[in-house]
Parts: sequence; C-alpha cells; structure tokens
Amino acid sequence: MTQNKTPEKYSPEWYAIHGETEGTPNPLLAKTNGWPIRLSKSAFMTYLGCPRKYWWTRVADLYGPSTHHMVHGTAVHTALENVYGNWSPESNMAAIAEVNWEDGEPHEPHAKWDEDQQERYTGAVDALIQLEQGRLQRWGEEHFTPVEFEQKHVLRHEHESHVFNLVGMIDGVLRHPDGGLVIAELKTGKATKNKLSKTRKELCFYRHMLAELWGEEAVYFYYLFPECENYDLYVELDGKKNTEVWLGDLQGMAVLEKISTRSVNAMHKSLDAAMTGILSDMWGMKWNDYFCTQWCDFNMACESEMLGVEPDPTVSYTGVQEGWA
Repeated sequence: MTQNKTPEKYSPEWYAIHGETEGTPNPLLAKTNGWPIRLSKSAFMTYLGCPRKYWWTRVADLYGPSTHHMVHGTAVHTALENVYGNWSPESNMAAIAEVNWEDGEPHEPHAKWDEDQQERYTGAVDALIQLEQGRLQRWGEEHFTPVEFEQKHVLRHEHESHVFNLVGMIDGVLRHPDGGLVIAELKTGKATKNKLSKTRKELCFYRHMLAELWGEEAVYFYYLFPECENYDLYVELDGKKNTEVWLGDLQGMAVLEKISTRSVNAMHKSLDAAMTGILSDMWGMKWNDYFCTQWCDFNMACESEMLGVEPDPTVSYTGVQEGWA
C-alpha cells in the first residue's frame, strides 16, 4: 500500500494545498493565483531597507548561506527560550538557560565551536541572565513568567484590494507590574542608536498584529542587548522620559520604554508604503557603499548593474519557476 507523502513546504505541490490560506512572499505568484502575499516582519524590514534585496530573496527566492553570526544569534535566543520555558522561583536561571525547555536535553551549541566562538556565546548568555535577573528584581516573581514566547502569529490584512498575511514570531510577550502588555525582543551583536530605532519599528509591527488579534494594545517595548558595550548609548537613554535602562556586569543592556504614538504612526506609514510598493512591483535598489558591500549577499549583482555589465534582473523576471507551469 502506497503512503501519501507530505509535500515539501513551499513546493508547488504544497502551494496547491495551502497557497490560498498560507499565501506566498512572491507577489507575482500571489497575484497570478489569487493568494495572499505573506509578509513577515523580516520581509517587511527587508523591503524598507532595500526593495531590490526583497526581490532577490522573496521573488527570485535566493538566499545566502547561514553565517556564524546567524547560528550564534539562534543559540542565544534558544537560551532565552529555555529561561522563559523552565523558570520557577526555585530555579537557577543560569542552569536552565543551558537546558532545552522542550525536551530537557542539554543545550550545547558551543560544542563544535572554536574557542573564540564559545567565549562569545558564553559572554552573551551570562549577560542575558544578568539582564533578566535585573527584570526579576524590578518586577518581582509574580510578573516574571511571560504571557507567551516564540509564538507565531498571522494577521490577514487587506491593502488596495489584495490580502496580505502579516506574520510574526515574537520573542516574548510579558505583563508589566502595572498591567500593561510588554513586547520583548532579543538582539545579539552590537547595540547602536540606529539598531534600536530599527528594532522599535519591528516591534511596532508586532504591536499592530497583537492589537488586531488580541484586542489589546501593548504599552511597552523591552529590548535585550546582551552584547552591548556601547556605554554612550546607555548614558543617552538613562534618565530619558518613559525609559528605564539597566546593565549587565561586564556587557549587556536592557531597555524598557513606553511606546510612543509617533513610533506607531511611523510604522503604519512604512507598512502602507511597503505593501503599495510590493503590489506595484517597485524593486529599486538602495545602494550604500559600506552596508551593501559588507553585509549583502547580492552586492556584486547590483554593482554589475550600476556599471552596465548586467541588466536590471527585475525587468525580465516573470516569477514562473521550474515546476510551476
């Protein structure tokens, strides 16, 4: 007896079953088939940063390889999940960070890393624990456990007569002692004013989703920067109205800020512009000599186009890939 194999996710066979409900990040396929356009927080931020990069990754479906920085970030996020999933007043927070909350098995991403990678991971997790212990001291045991963490949310959102599926995986949703809803986000790597601003827009995206899905608007954003060594940023934020900041022993900074109407309105304006641009096939590049050459996997293609060596790939691409016909 032949068993029916489950189609590979996002394959043509999978979309034949799930496309109408799940949607696709490729607007050409979505519009052709009448599916929703799936717009994750990451895709939204990618389009704002550079519509051409959105085209490469979501339309042409090309992605660069995973880097150590990505693996490191995932590992530190897992440590936070372990704390959120295992914590109790009797817990040793540092110990449970290293135990997988789902199966109780040891969480040891550093086992195959070199000495520098292990040292970076250990320093980040140590700082993360110190920052969360700081929140525990400020909020008390009864308010430490999250409302939820690492939960996927999907919101159907209509824009210009087309349906978008807004998708978000939130690091943590907390409840402040004053009753206000708090959206938490962990960011590894350096902490800068620009990074804080970008993260704020990401969290406004999540806030919009939760407000529509739960009928409750978040009041605070809580940022965890376990690798922050930017003392100037701390000085700038410390004492700022509606903002509370605390530090780890050697590195790391936590920021709790009350959400401003200005930030929320700015995100909605950006979201409308992004959805309009995606529907209108607007894929212009936003070239930056430093960021593009250092951090974008597609910089050589854009440089070739600017030099006249290669034509604009978005002009001829139809969105029809092998297996879709």
